Amino acid sequence: MQVRIAVAMRPTDALILYNAACTYGLLGMKADALDAFRRSVEAGYSNIDWCLKDPDLKILYDDPEFRKLVEAGS
Repeated sequence: MQVRIAVAMRPTDALILYNAACTYGLLGMKADALDAFRRSVEAGYSNIDWCLKDPDLKILYDDPEFRKLVEAGS
């Protein structure tokens, strides 16, 4: 899967990690989406308003850890 290659090549790039979270979300891979999103926030992703509306992350909207990450980032 290309997304794994991108993350392996740039494991601390917030946008690569965010896009990985979106890809995993679209594929229904909730655990991977959450992990990539958490890593993106840790790497500096800060567009919290958008991630709450991003349909690619819909799979995470009701997840308590996602909510905590969003609250911590706002």
